[in-house]
Amino acid sequence: MRLLFSLILSATLVLFAPLAHAQTTDDLQKQISELLGQVSQLQTLLQGAGVPAAGAPAQPGYPVTPAPSQGQITTAPSTTSSASCLSLSRDLRPGSQGEDVTRLQTFLAKDPAIYPEGQVTGYYGGLTQAAVQRWQVKYGIVTSGTPESTGYGMVGPKTRRSFAGCGEILPASFGGFMRVTPISGPAPLSVSIAATVNTARSCDAGRYRIDFGDGTPNAEIMVPTRACKELEQMVPHTYTQPGTYTVALGIGTHRSTVVVSVSGEGGVVPPTPGTSGDGTCGAVPIAPPAVSCVGVWERVYNSNGCQTQWKCSGIEPLIITPTSGPLPLTSFVTFNIRGGDPYELTWSDGTQNTVSGTLVADLPSLPYASIVFPPINQQVRAAHTFNKTGSFAVGLRVGSYEKEGPQWVWRVRRYGANVNITGTNQADKLTVANPFGPAPFSAQFTAVINGAGSCSAGTYTLDFGDGERVPLVHSEGGCAPRTFNVTHVYPTQGNFVAKLYKGSTAQVTTGGATMVGTVSIGVTGASGSGGSGGSVTGPFSVRAGVNGNPARVEVIFTLPTAETCSSYEVDWGDGTSMQRHDAGGSQSCPSAMVTKTFNHTYQNDGTYIIKLRRGTGALNNLGTQENATVTIVGA
Repeated sequence: MRLLFSLILSATLVLFAPLAHAQTTDDLQKQISELLGQVSQLQTLLQGAGVPAAGAPAQPGYPVTPAPSQGQITTAPSTTSSASCLSLSRDLRPGSQGEDVTRLQTFLAKDPAIYPEGQVTGYYGGLTQAAVQRWQVKYGIVTSGTPESTGYGMVGPKTRRSFAGCGEILPASFGGFMRVTPISGPAPLSVSIAATVNTARSCDAGRYRIDFGDGTPNAEIMVPTRACKELEQMVPHTYTQPGTYTVALGIGTHRSTVVVSVSGEGGVVPPTPGTSGDGTCGAVPIAPPAVSCVGVWERVYNSNGCQTQWKCSGIEPLIITPTSGPLPLTSFVTFNIRGGDPYELTWSDGTQNTVSGTLVADLPSLPYASIVFPPINQQVRAAHTFNKTGSFAVGLRVGSYEKEGPQWVWRVRRYGANVNITGTNQADKLTVANPFGPAPFSAQFTAVINGAGSCSAGTYTLDFGDGERVPLVHSEGGCAPRTFNVTHVYPTQGNFVAKLYKGSTAQVTTGGATMVGTVSIGVTGASGSGGSGGSVTGPFSVRAGVNGNPARVEVIFTLPTAETCSSYEVDWGDGTSMQRHDAGGSQSCPSAMVTKTFNHTYQNDGTYIIKLRRGTGALNNLGTQENATVTIVGA
């Protein structure tokens, strides 16, 4: 019977699961009919077992609280997005024609900043390409290149998914379900939302949200990149006021709902007839009522020490400090247990739970005199750092034997608290370690971007003031500031102003980016050339993002003479083969500056130190080493 109760007294929600094959309306209607038939069968089984149906009057002499009514469940379509977004079934590029191009132009024209011309022709021309590029830049999909090289201006799989999510890049496939228990009861009502997401086992990143429907902050469940498996999350929530609330589980514009009804009555349940174990109090309940309780049923005693009723304790408060602040925020949970008792802490921010021991739902009761348990005297203090913004439900479950009458009874108690993480108090900024020096001058810049801790992807641009720029990117789901260390070489003397912009290089050019930091650089005349061991100084520059490829780097430097008399060695810093030339012994060569250019593509993101040795004579005689640092994002 316990299984039947759990089926009736909780609402299980199956979320959208868009896959390769669409379901027809007839298929969905057939599934709905089958589910309704299963509910009817369960209700018949319960009534046959003597359990009153939801809302039915209790039998005389057995005053009980009516069972919660079944929640309303609606399911979003499994093959299409909300009407406000755009679903495309094929890639589109310049020259494409058709009804889907018409829908693309209509969708882009809703935002004049994206498609100011607003022309709907059904032909993918230059205006449509420019609008797609603005969309890609705005949502951090791609910021430079061509449709053929990087997809810039082409509607490929990633851009299509961003259209389907109205800007949010959805996984290629997604799905999930949740169970809300209970779905009705008196205020304050504590509910437990057991959410299972990424049932499509997608390897793409995704962000699922739970909207409680009462105006409190949403709870988020993050699916990291390359997860490729289902993720389960238990989210507790308490409704403090009577009313009807809609709990929604969603991703992008897809969402499904369950209705929770909260009444204004108290949470005490009258006792049912029974006999106590020691016979001292007469007729008292011998078991908790057969209605749902998220938390623990507790006995309520009168002044004579006799039990009079049961009370649902719900989820008890959890001691956690601090409960709010800017990210990154480290919070501490403190609780007391009996030494060796198992517990589990759920942080709800996508990180792993903190677990000690194995929690068991129900263990056999033990006679009181059969064993002596130690007192609850161990204090546990657990720390956790939240690295993303949002409201997170921190939950604690503790299992322990508790004294109840003549027996030890196993209890698993639940505790909960919310932690609210706001944007960081760190600002976007640009600094330089060494603001002046002789040419060629290597300036060491430090740029802090995404100071607000946004969880959406975005692009910044560092303009060195000499015509060179480099993009700095923070990725989807980062939710924290990011620091870049960038080295730039100024080959000639002059005064330069380096600027950090919030926006892409294209937006900097058109004036659509916001400047968030500046530093001044002074470069004096060259300090001379030559040196011991045949080394030489001269222009040496490193540029990332060559041809729109964020992993491709270009190195340019000069030699004092032709290669027959000059040697050089370029170490890319990633363990790959160096670029070397050995001129051998001394020769008589005319002084004629030669410029060398090399390109290299990195295979992994990271910060690399590029080392250069150059000069006249043999390679093993070169002494001075010049360094430049490059940061690769998006390899």
